[in-house]
Amino acid sequence: MRVKTLLCTLLTLLVIGSPVLGQNNYGSEKDLLRKADKLFAESDFEKAMPLYEDLVSNYPDNYHYNYCYGICILKAGKVKPRAIPFLERAAEISITTDYVFYYLAKAYSYANRFDDAIKAFKDFRDVVNTDEAEKYLINLEISNCEYAALNTSEAPNGLIVDKKEILKDQVIDKSNVEPKNGKYILLPKKYQPKEVTDPDTKYAFLTSSGQVMYYSVYDPKEGKDIVRLEKKGNGQWGKPEKLPAGINTKLVEAFPITGTDQNELFFSSNGHQGFGGLDIYRTKYDPTLGVWSVPENIGHPINSVYDDYFYAINEEEQTARFVSDRHAKPGTTTIYDVSFRKDDNKAFIDITGSFFHNGKDDGSRAIIRVLQDDREIYATSTHPVTGDYNLRLPAFGEYTVAVERNGFKEEHRGMSLAMGTPREFDQELIFKKLDNGQQRLFINNMYESGGMVLESNVFVRSGSDQEIEDEKGGSSYDTMYVADIPEEDTTETYTIEIVRPDSKKHSENVTASKSNDEKDGENSAAQNNNLGDNINSSVTASIPNDDLNADATEIDISGIVFQVQIGAYKDAEENALRSYFREKNISDLRFKNRDDGTLVVLTGESRSFRGILSQLRKVKAENNCGDAFPVAYYNGKEISVLAAKEWIRKQK
Repeated sequence: MRVKTLLCTLLTLLVIGSPVLGQNNYGSEKDLLRKADKLFAESDFEKAMPLYEDLVSNYPDNYHYNYCYGICILKAGKVKPRAIPFLERAAEISITTDYVFYYLAKAYSYANRFDDAIKAFKDFRDVVNTDEAEKYLINLEISNCEYAALNTSEAPNGLIVDKKEILKDQVIDKSNVEPKNGKYILLPKKYQPKEVTDPDTKYAFLTSSGQVMYYSVYDPKEGKDIVRLEKKGNGQWGKPEKLPAGINTKLVEAFPITGTDQNELFFSSNGHQGFGGLDIYRTKYDPTLGVWSVPENIGHPINSVYDDYFYAINEEEQTARFVSDRHAKPGTTTIYDVSFRKDDNKAFIDITGSFFHNGKDDGSRAIIRVLQDDREIYATSTHPVTGDYNLRLPAFGEYTVAVERNGFKEEHRGMSLAMGTPREFDQELIFKKLDNGQQRLFINNMYESGGMVLESNVFVRSGSDQEIEDEKGGSSYDTMYVADIPEEDTTETYTIEIVRPDSKKHSENVTASKSNDEKDGENSAAQNNNLGDNINSSVTASIPNDDLNADATEIDISGIVFQVQIGAYKDAEENALRSYFREKNISDLRFKNRDDGTLVVLTGESRSFRGILSQLRKVKAENNCGDAFPVAYYNGKEISVLAAKEWIRKQK
């Protein structure tokens, strides 16, 4: 970029030379910087990157070093989000109007931090003139971030089952992704451009009928457009016709490939709203009307914020292949194999989740990554309004779930998907900042195995946040909630439930030294609604296992009701609570008094657990009740959700 390079050259003059401690062959900081800036100006970001890394490691508060190193990571690094802390630092100490906001926005988008990316793009738009904003397509970038934020959390379209890294110039020449519906051929010389600006403009896709070709042509004013060429009755090729403006844009449309239906066309474009970069789109030609359908983005995980292209579908085999530059080293790219077969999908587990944060103003936006053996295997982001997300993971394995929330460092928790885990289940991720200032991520997996509800595959922490190890002495499980038990009366006990999906036991109890005033019928959860000094938060203990031993045949399940508990308070008045929850737009309130004087606040009602989960998500998302959880009652008496579901199952 002209302005960017000029800036780096000017700032070079401001740096005072001094010895550099890193491992390099340069005698001083000035020599090292001179070489780094020269490589940067030549766009050799891969070679410049380690030099700036050395500089920034010794001078972490230098604007120029952070700025250039961040750009090098974006341009040549395999893990582009690693540029974020350096560009954030550059933005903090910026001494001039420059492009740091633009590159920071790009880095945020690679990390699926779309809200942050939108803000940074707008900051960039505010400091440059209109022409520059249009040159860098800022309005389209913002639109793409908005689209990605809404669609990344949707259920994935297909399942990536394999991948292979290749050199970038091998994609067409070696026919690594040659589709069965046609093939790529060298474009006849008659139609080849006089000057080849991109290698792919030398090639055309020839349909299996041999009667139609599609290829891309480049025009400095019109961008790269897709052209259709059809044979005439005499066997000669007719006149090239550009596809209509609804498909071609002022930017790039390339890599056209037909589906099984020769009228169905897949192509890549960065000119339509999408996830960012080149996305793959589908359009269909209606020969009767002579029109093409509006291009449709084929969704994630095939499309991403990186360049995704060369999509070849095999509908007979229910598979596809595509090429993507995501996580690729310079000069390389990756071929991905996708399966749409139901049998393949059985080897995977679909998780429908909701993310919640108990802060009043923090919303429900988070970036979720799943790692196995320290390798990222899945990444998504939550819906910006509802906090919902979808995961698809191999059915058996030990995973680490990493969640990043604005204002908090990334938190990690283990998750085990074991034999007997259902192929679909609901999950909650709860990001909670404790009173001591620490943050915690809690996972709650809600599913049935042999009819039993396994509330979480976790290992438990006590109210003081002390870890309670399982019988193996390990730390492979984590709990849904932290039980913030009061510090008083520490000589008595409470019980927290642990559930392991890979164990024959449905639950086991752990005893810690706390108050006996906490009854067995209370659920393990922390509710910290701040209603003033005269209303205290209460914490409950575990679900009673005695309920599970009852004879289900003696239970009239018509007496079982599920509700959402949104609070439990001591020394609180009903009217004060009604006023408090009215401010959260909750008018459907029910109150129950426990023997210990605790007033329980409930909302919603359903005869099914699925039904109450739907109401629970709505309460959390729309009414700012991040600590709400489901409870069950039998003929007015509180029982465990676990027991209620088991009774219902046995009688069905």
